[in-house]
Amino acid sequence: MTEVTISSVKVENVGEPISRRVALWLAMMVAGLTGAAMMYLEWRSFFGVPHELSVPVHMANEGSPVRMWAPWWVPASIVMLLTMMLWRLLAVRKGGISFWGGVLAMVFAGPLIHLVAIICLEVGAMLQFNPRPPINRILALIPPVIREGLGLIVIMGSVWGVLWGALIGMFTVLLGRLMLRLARSFDGLMTESKT
Repeated sequence: MTEVTISSVKVENVGEPISRRVALWLAMMVAGLTGAAMMYLEWRSFFGVPHELSVPVHMANEGSPVRMWAPWWVPASIVMLLTMMLWRLLAVRKGGISFWGGVLAMVFAGPLIHLVAIICLEVGAMLQFNPRPPINRILALIPPVIREGLGLIVIMGSVWGVLWGALIGMFTVLLGRLMLRLARSFDGLMTESKT
């Protein structure tokens, strides 16, 4: 391990192989994409938000002028970023990827899906009013929306949510560890070819 001291700040792992860092980033991306896929499946199946552009939603004759609607990619992107942050915080360790940390990250990502979906649907409905409410009123309504989402987390975060999150987390950890193993073997091949 190479240590560099720059103005009394010690930076470790400067000599860490780039392939290992790339493998950790790819594993984090896989975890984020898994979270986005989980969000998309919940968005379409549990919440039943249709695939349609905003024009038919707002111009349809049936129903109310304000509907619970948001583009599918907004909550999927938010959950992807939150899952990547959870993965980085809990799963990525100095020696590689922590099995239990990765499983825990995906178990925590499962209930976040419902919270993010409720917030996106409610804010999407608030933004459809004409005239649009001022930002301070929208921000004042966020805490009750979060409370509603937390209630949904308690309901949906039951045994099945934990079990599915653990299974998905195990799959994601194993895939990340496979990427790390491939990166280490690639590093071994590169050092052999240099000698």
